[in-house]
Amino acid sequence: MEETIAANKPIIGIPFHSDQTTNVDTCVKYGMGKMLDLEDMTVEELREYILEIMNYLKYHLKVMN
Repeated sequence: MEETIAANKPIIGIPFHSDQTTNVDTCVKYGMGKMLDLEDMTVEELREYILEIMNYLKYHLKVMN
């Protein structure tokens, strides 16, 4: 989490246990990423999230240059 925040990069969080769900919920709340539930995840949903993050990063890099 700290590295994600420091690098200002979005994440796709798949929490497994403990405080991970809370951490990923916080990222989603502040627009820093998306959360997938491992048990309910579909290939289509994972693909959609990956493409969304990639498009964000492409846009972000264009703005930075």
